[in-house]
Amino acid sequence: MADADRAHGSRLAPGTGLESFAQGGFAGGATEPGGLARALNPSEILQVLNKWKLLILAAAIIGPLIALGLSLAMTPLYQTGSQIQINQEDPVEIPGNGSAKALVINGNEFLATQVGLLGSRALSQRVVDAKRLANNPAYAAQGRSAAERRDQATELLRAQTAIELVRDSRLVNINITSPDPVMAAALADSYAEQFIASNLDRDFEATAYARRFLEDRINSTRVKLENSERQLVDYAARQGILELGNTGGDQGGKAASLEATTLIELNSALAQARSDRITAEQRYRRSASSNATTEAVNNPVLQDLTSKRAAAQADYQEKLAIFLPSLPALVALKARITALDREIASARGNVGSAARLDFNSAVARESELQSRVDGMKNKVLDLRSRSIQYTILQREVDTNRALYDALLQKYKEVGVSGGVGNNKVAIVDRARVPVSPVSPNVLVNVLIGLLAGLLVGFGGAFLIEFIDDTIKAPDDVRSKLRMTLLGVIPKGDDEISFMDEIADPKSDLIEAAHSLRTSLQFATGHGMPRTLLVTSSRPGEGKSSVTLALATSLARLGKSVLILDADMRKPTFYVGDSSRKDTAGLSNVLSGEKSLSAVAHQSEVGHLSIVTAGPSVPNPAALLSDGGFASLLGEAAARFDHVIIDGPPVMGLADAPLMGSVAEGTVMVVEASSAHRSAIEASVARLRSANSRMVGVVLNKFESRRNGYGYGYAYAYNYNYGSQTASENDSQDGRKIVLVK
Repeated sequence: MADADRAHGSRLAPGTGLESFAQGGFAGGATEPGGLARALNPSEILQVLNKWKLLILAAAIIGPLIALGLSLAMTPLYQTGSQIQINQEDPVEIPGNGSAKALVINGNEFLATQVGLLGSRALSQRVVDAKRLANNPAYAAQGRSAAERRDQATELLRAQTAIELVRDSRLVNINITSPDPVMAAALADSYAEQFIASNLDRDFEATAYARRFLEDRINSTRVKLENSERQLVDYAARQGILELGNTGGDQGGKAASLEATTLIELNSALAQARSDRITAEQRYRRSASSNATTEAVNNPVLQDLTSKRAAAQADYQEKLAIFLPSLPALVALKARITALDREIASARGNVGSAARLDFNSAVARESELQSRVDGMKNKVLDLRSRSIQYTILQREVDTNRALYDALLQKYKEVGVSGGVGNNKVAIVDRARVPVSPVSPNVLVNVLIGLLAGLLVGFGGAFLIEFIDDTIKAPDDVRSKLRMTLLGVIPKGDDEISFMDEIADPKSDLIEAAHSLRTSLQFATGHGMPRTLLVTSSRPGEGKSSVTLALATSLARLGKSVLILDADMRKPTFYVGDSSRKDTAGLSNVLSGEKSLSAVAHQSEVGHLSIVTAGPSVPNPAALLSDGGFASLLGEAAARFDHVIIDGPPVMGLADAPLMGSVAEGTVMVVEASSAHRSAIEASVARLRSANSRMVGVVLNKFESRRNGYGYGYAYAYNYNYGSQTASENDSQDGRKIVLVK
């Protein structure tokens, strides 16, 4: 009777004489056989959430609390950053047909390369060295070697650094996150500065080979130039060739000899002398042909004499109009005019003599210069014949000098413009010391904790449903076992005994039995099976209580019902005291010792008789397999309207399949939230392999509120029929449901 008590959470009254049923049940997981074969519908989701609402609520509370605790325990972190601009790389000029074409370098690849260099370990090491982070206890353990401290500081700095490329631009943010705000700002600025310095160093390193190559070429070219100049000077000394510099006045002019320079100067002087001679000759000829020459007119002496004569002549004419010519004053004035005429004539003669002298002098100078030019031409022609080898040597000197100058200029360009002038990085904004930490953000962390808690709660609820393959709800029987659900037996109240529930015609147990009885009416063409096996996959699932409840429901309809306690290994029903194990029963009938009439006991429920299991036997399966059980069922079916067999569990025993093969129908009792689907499926498979006719499944000890059915089944089994209480109907038939002692 302890099993019966556990099945419905109650105790039977002492001395009832009837003890029934082992525990039973079954629960289904959230999966179909073979995996999650179907999606949960909204009602199932709500059922799962309602069932595990306490778990979800606990997770929703614990998650924010954990996040809050972790946030308060975390070290505040400050973040700041500097911003740099990376300019486009200069185009490369490719020589073409007569012109150079610019080849633009791929800007995206160049920018991506620069961003990659910003995040390189080498740059982090430069910052570590610049800021001496290896000697900072916050970045490196001071008890290690210098190399280990440098590596440790580098790794920590790299973990604190984030490089961010501003979208659709050439701006890059260098962000540093550190517990020290001042150090964070200093490191961000140092990153930008060291990146610029590393670019310059890299450019210098890239041109190092070119510089070394140019240095070698410059040295060798300088030696050649010195040798060629020495040969040119020696040859000029031997040949008496004196160079006076460049005649062209620039770097491209050719050096001239002394003779050539003298010839040029004499030739210029000769041209000037010839021009002077022609001018003097023209002046002389004019003076010889006429006195009114330009020289005479422009002569200041003649101009003065002519002016005086004109004045004297004017004075004489004025006085002659008044006085007689014989006036002494007029005679003297006339003599003065005559003297002035003589002086004018003499001056004009002097002008002509001067022109002749100038002409003669110009002719003589021209002749002399012509003679000297002719003599110098001969010397120059002789020098040219001796300067052929000199020109060859001079050309070699010029070539070596031009090559030397070009190499020297290229070396300067590589050494200067190849480094400092080629920087493409500029600092846009320097880092500012942050005033507030960016981590931890308590509010965000608490919200994340709440979200994580909800996710854990929801996930845990559905995960439990997923991995739990027990049958928990009526829908699981249909969807997971693919079997007919005949009825649902609710779990009994712990404060009410099982026998009291049986006696109360309005109890949840009896109402469920009525529903089961109604479902069985459609099991066969003639109604409820005459012989019905009630079994379970394992012991303790409550098959005996289902058997008694169903038999009681049928008996109250006036049907004659016989219960066969066929579990001869662990009997459930007894006559009188349960300690008496020698009461005759089914084993005696199958062994031929007793007849059915001799072992059938009338219970206190009208029309209900019970055959106990009888004394235990070593091999119950042998008694069931010789045909005696089939004969017994035939006899019982002839005497009673219904025969209900309280069979043993299926798993591990051959008894239930043997009984199912001769019974008209078989019912599988499953305890809700207990038995596993695999065990039930294996049990059903065994029964069907023995040609048992499976009628359906009864879900026993179902707790609607626990499984998320907060209203439906609980309402059905607690419907208020009226004002009468259960105790007022206990003696409806005038007797207790017990066996007579």
